[in-house]
This record gives sequence, structure tokens and C-alpha cells, in this order.
Amino acid sequence: MTALPTASVRHGVPRLPSWHVASAAESTGDAALLVVHGPAGAGKSQFLAWWARTVLPADRPVIWLDTASAPSGEGLWWRVQQALLTTGLLPEDAAAPTDRRGHADDAILDDLHRLTAPVVLVIDGYDRLSSPTVDNRLVRMLRRIDRLHVAVATRRNPAHLIGAAALSLDVTEVGPTDLTLDTAATAAMLRAAGVDPLIDSGVADRVRTATHGLALAVRAVAIGAARGGTDLRTAGADDLARLAARGVVPALVDHQDDAYLQAARRLSVTEAVTPRLAVTLAGPGGADVLTALEADGLGTWYDDAFVLTPVVRAALRADLDRAEPRSVDALLRAVTAWGLSTHTLYPALHAAAELRDVELLQTTVLRIWGTGQVRDAAETIRVLESLPITALSRSPQLTLLLALLYNTRPEHRVKALEWFGIAAVATVYHLPRATPAERAVLRTGESLAARLLGRGGRARTAALSALDHLAQVPPGSDGTVDVLRGLMHRQLGISLISGGDIDHGLRTIEAALPHSATGSLAEFSTYSLLAGLSAAHGDLVAARHHLRVAEPIEPPARPETAYRRSTLDLARLHLAVEDGDLDRADALLRGMATELRTNEFWPAFAEVQATVDLLRGRLVSGTEALDQRMRRGRRSPMTSAWRARLIAARSLLALAGGQAEGGLAMLQPVPSTQPSARVARARLLLSTGRPEDALALVAAPDLPDEGPRLQVARRLLLAAASVRHGARAPAARALQEAAAVVAHGGSATGWILLSTEERTAVRELAAGLADPDVDAFLARTGSVPAVIPDARDAVDLTERELVVLGALADDTNLAEVAARLHVSLNTVKSQVRSTYRKLGVRRRVDALARARELGLL
Repeated sequence: MTALPTASVRHGVPRLPSWHVASAAESTGDAALLVVHGPAGAGKSQFLAWWARTVLPADRPVIWLDTASAPSGEGLWWRVQQALLTTGLLPEDAAAPTDRRGHADDAILDDLHRLTAPVVLVIDGYDRLSSPTVDNRLVRMLRRIDRLHVAVATRRNPAHLIGAAALSLDVTEVGPTDLTLDTAATAAMLRAAGVDPLIDSGVADRVRTATHGLALAVRAVAIGAARGGTDLRTAGADDLARLAARGVVPALVDHQDDAYLQAARRLSVTEAVTPRLAVTLAGPGGADVLTALEADGLGTWYDDAFVLTPVVRAALRADLDRAEPRSVDALLRAVTAWGLSTHTLYPALHAAAELRDVELLQTTVLRIWGTGQVRDAAETIRVLESLPITALSRSPQLTLLLALLYNTRPEHRVKALEWFGIAAVATVYHLPRATPAERAVLRTGESLAARLLGRGGRARTAALSALDHLAQVPPGSDGTVDVLRGLMHRQLGISLISGGDIDHGLRTIEAALPHSATGSLAEFSTYSLLAGLSAAHGDLVAARHHLRVAEPIEPPARPETAYRRSTLDLARLHLAVEDGDLDRADALLRGMATELRTNEFWPAFAEVQATVDLLRGRLVSGTEALDQRMRRGRRSPMTSAWRARLIAARSLLALAGGQAEGGLAMLQPVPSTQPSARVARARLLLSTGRPEDALALVAAPDLPDEGPRLQVARRLLLAAASVRHGARAPAARALQEAAAVVAHGGSATGWILLSTEERTAVRELAAGLADPDVDAFLARTGSVPAVIPDARDAVDLTERELVVLGALADDTNLAEVAARLHVSLNTVKSQVRSTYRKLGVRRRVDALARARELGLL
């Protein structure tokens, strides 16, 4: 018996060329099977040679088989056995039959079991012999011989081989993306070929872009540049593509088959081709052409579609434009029609954009939105941005959709506002001659643009008009509206809510559900909105229901889904506060911080953030954070309805910080017809010793769209004010009404607005009621911290006294103040004395200090 060799064996391993550059792919020699796959020119053989020479241990024997000399799977294992015998890796007494076809696998298995050390077998060109039978035989050998490791290089999709092996073997896969050269590797290959060693990364990046990082294509460019034919610093993209194609497309030239070449050219009009589309574009033999292209290594199968190597496609497409220019338009329209009919919309989008057919492009983009296929907003944006702005502006619907696409990504939301403005202008131009269906779409765009520009009243008016037009378009009468109906209901509902019409807005959003497929992104978006906005309104029963429905169909966290998912997190945030889980609330707010820099729902999050800060006692930092968010230009614009709600929240922070008068001053410009402002103003009046004024506010009838949260808060304040006024019967009735709303699913956070003294009085009142709803409410809110200070006497400065106080702070001369107010100097002095008396001070410096303490300055 001959001993196994101790020196390194590299039987048949190709020499690495001097210009070889290792790709970013990494693999290990420990896996039983290494599969390297990619198109011709991807560098599969070089990768395996590099791997065999540098990655594997130096003492690991390697047997390299090139199938070009024997393109058949029948004699594979006979050849393996012969190579092992030749190199001394098998003992000499192993079987060595002369008839390779007659040697059974079991006999070879017996021989291979005699390997006493690990051996690596590399099969280069495995696609020439691959078949299900050969794949299964290879896997069988690997399962039974643990000292044998195999690496294969193939142009074909290795799904069957990997699937057969993965259940029982360790498999490492290196695919086309892994083999692609990055900019640094491209630059290294150019230098290795003798191109200017000082070549900069910009040139290397342009070469990489033109070649798509395909190793052979980069080599072809490098050779062309090194021989002096092309200056890479001045070469255009087309020149680089032509150079690259010379290294990759010779298989087409060698085919000498005009019909094959013509079919291949026609298939290049789109990136991915299914067998059905190949027949449409290239005739009955189209599917066979795909098989031939794969065999020539000019592309790869991805699922059920064949994708030409980008360099090959570019070369074929240039040849198509030159040889058959009149057929290009028809081929692109065929791709679009196929994409629309099969719901394969992104190829249709690219084809419609190349045609510069705005109507067809609009149809395709609308279908993408309507079917919830916006998996890659960036791709759609790139396609639309390739069009001239004059073409886009001819279609308000298209500009609106582009604005919506920008709005899905935080980094593009400033640009979204610009496009919403363009959409609004285009709408005004097109509206007079529009049909009812077009008017519905255009008014929706106008409403959306107004809302995101902070014009809530105009957004609400346009939304109501759009709904009127939409009601005139029965389902099935207009394809565009049918596709957009669900989206329109959602966006119009948000516009109504942003204008203060909350109940109508929620009903409008809910009307999108019949137009959303079960489990779709559109259905998720609808339930997400309903959950978040119902929670903000204080309807916890609805919020919890919509949250339960939405969570099983929630999409993964990606930039393009962040906007849709944000309102679901808003619901979770409100429910966490309701349940007293402030740690979870803080965690949710931290997780949303980046998204909320540009998300239009940021005021809703800021409102609940103020509540969390109030409960946590973060009065200074909470106030500063809210002031910063509200500062103009820091966030996307907010409507007057949302501004009023945030001012109300800000005034309550001021009250908790001992600045009740300052809180009242903040609320002066906000009318008490705004529900949040009415509740906040009543709270501040109670705190400054004016229960009669507070009572007048909270005893008034419910306001439209007040919602359960504010209904509970207002009734609790009514109970507190009535007890202080000595009216126990109205107080008891108000308390029972508040508890009943909570019992039916309303928010209990109104309890936060009662001071310690008021809570004690309410509990004493409740003791004599024997009302189970009231008892349950008090038990539920027992652990809520008291953050509102007890009432104290008011500092009731008149409007003129506040002006004089401001003048004192600015160090303005009293004579100048008198001139500015058109009164005498004595009148101003009298107002100064009155201000000092109300503040309880005698000097100017003390008056300013006291005013700042109260939040009046």
C-alpha cells in the first residue's frame, strides 16, 4: 500500500492571473458543499482558484475537475477516482476499471471510504453536467463520505442542488452579488492591468457602474484602457459599456444564429423575463432562447424570471436600438401590457417611463399604490425623477403620487412638500375641465397638499368636496378611482381630522376597508390609522380592536413602511400611558424619534409626550422639548387644530410648574370652541381661584368632536368646580357621567388634571354614591400621581397691565410706553402701581422676578 502524500496537492487548480483581485465573498473549507454560481464572466473559476490556494489549509489536498473536457455526468465519479489514484490520494490497490460507464456508484463509494484525510473536489463548469440525477448522486456521495468536500462553479440556478443538500449537509453559497467587485476592487484590477496607478475612486466607480462589477467586464475595460484605446477619465458611460461587452458577449457572436441573436435583442427591453413574456416578445421559441442564454452564461434565473447580466443586456439593447429601432416602442408597450395584466408592475413601470407615456405611467403608478406593491419607494422615485418635470406637471395625479412616494421616506419629506405644492398648482389648472372622477382625485390631492402645508381649514374643505365628487362615481365606473378609492378615503379622513372634524374623519378612514384586500398593506394602513387616531381621541375600545386586527399583518420595519406603521405605535403609546406603563411609553417615544422629525403625525406624538413628561415630573425638560418641537421650521407644518391641542398641553406643563398665569396667557389666542383649549383653560381658572369662570366653561354642552378623553376630563373638572362651589348634586352627576364614559371604553387620563385637594373631595363625594362605575374608576386611577398643584388666588392682570409689565421687562421708558399706548404718563404710572399691588411687590426688580415665577414673562 502506498502512503498518502504529505506535501500539498493542488491537482489541476488553475494559476491565478496577476491581475486577479479577491472579491468581497468569503467562505470556509469546513462546509461539505460550496456552491459558487453566477453568469459568465462573474469570476467563479478565479474565486475558487483563489479559495483553493489561499483560504484552504496548505496541507488540504485539492482535486480540480474541468467539465469542458467531459461535459457529461455519467463518468464524473470515475474521473474523481482516477484523479485520486493519480495523485496518490487513494492506495494503488483501489479498483481502476477501464470502462467508466460500467463502474457502479457503490464500488466507487467503497474506494472513497478508504480516504484517510479530508480531500476537496472542485468541479468547474458544473452546469454542463448538472441534472436532478447528478445532483442527487453528488449529495449521496457527500452524505456517506465525511472526508470528502466538494465545491462547484455553475452558471445555472443551483436551487435543486442546494435544496437536495441543505437538509442533511452544511452548504455555503456564493452568488452573483457576492462575486461583484466593489469600487476598491475595480480600481485594484485597473491598476493591475497597467492603467494609470493614480486613477481615482471616481473613475473606478464609473467603471464599476458601467460593468456592474462583473469581473470579466472590468478586465475588458482595463485591457482597452491599458492598450491606449480609451482614456477612462474622459470616456462616457456608453464607451465603457461597449468595452465591457467585448469581454462578455462573444458567445452571442459565436452562435452564428441570426434568429437567436434577434430574439436575445428583443428580450433586452426589460430586466427580468418570464417564459410567458419571452414568447410575447420573441415569438413561440422565446422560452427556448432563455434556456440557451443561460447555457451561454449570459444571465441567471431568479425564481421564475430570467435576468440578463447587466452588461450583456446593455450591449443587446444598444444592438436592438441600432438594428430594429421601429420595434422598440411596440416591445415596451408589450412589457407594460404584460406587467399590468399579471400584476408584475415594476417592469411595467420602467417600460412606461422609457416610453414617456404619461397616461400609461400614471396608470401603472396608480396600480402600484392601489395594490399596495410599494415595496421599494426609492425605485419608483428614481423612475419618475427620470422624467422631465414638464411631463410630470401635465398630470396632477402623477405629481401627487410622486409627493406621496417622497412622503414615505423620512429623508425625502421636505421634497414631498415641494411636490405637494406642484400638485396643488396643477390641480387648480386642470380642475375646471375635469370629470367628476378626475375632480375627486384632484380634490384629494389638493386636500392632501393643503394638510401637509399646515392649512387645516383648506384641507378639510377640499376633503369634503372630494368626498362629494367621489360619491358621484359608482364603483366600477372609473378604473383610476377604483384603484385609488381606498387610498383616497384614508387620506381624506386624515385631512378631516387635521381640520378638527375628528368623528367624520374616522368614519371616512373606515370606509376604506371594503376597498382593501384582506391582509394587504392597504388594509394594514387603514387599521393602523384607525387604531392610532382612535387612541388619540380617547376611544380605547376602538383603538384596542383595530390594534388587534393590524398587528398580525404589520409589515417589517423598513423606511418605506415607517409612515404606515407610525400610527400603530401611536395607539401603543396611548395604551401604555393608559395602563400606567410609562417605561414602555418612553421606549416607544425613543424608538420613534428619528421618524418623527418629518412624520406629519408628530403633533399627536408630541401631545402624548407632554402627558408622559407631566406624569414623570419632567416639567422643565418637557416644556423645553415641546417648545422646540413647536418652533416654526423645526418640523413639518401643523394645522391650527393640532397647534391648539399642543398649546393646551404646553399650558398644563406650565401649570404643573407653578406658572398658572403664564399658562392662561398662552391660551389667550386659542378660542374656547377648541375642545382641548376649553378643558385646559377651565383647569387653569380653577387653579387660579376662579371657580365660577371655570364652571361656566365646563358646564357648557359637549362640543363636536370632543371625544371620550376630553369628555371625561371636562366632567371631572365640572365635578371638582361644583364641589368647590357647594353644588354637590351637579358634582355627583358629572362624576357619574365621567365614570360611565370610562366604563364604556373612554380614556381615564382626565384624572391627571385634578389636584390632591380636588381628588380628596371627589373621593368623599363618591363615598355616598354607591355607583359601581365610579368605584371602578377610582380604583383604576388610584396610582396616578398628582401633578397639578392646589388652587391659589389669581393674579388677575388686565391686558393693559400685561403690556406695561412687558415694557418694564424691556427696560422701556414709561413716557415711551404712554406714547405707544396713546395715554398719559400718569395713566401708565397708575397701571404700574396696580400691577405691583396685584403681584404683592413694591419694586420693579421684584415685580419682574414675580412675573417670571408665574410665567407671565
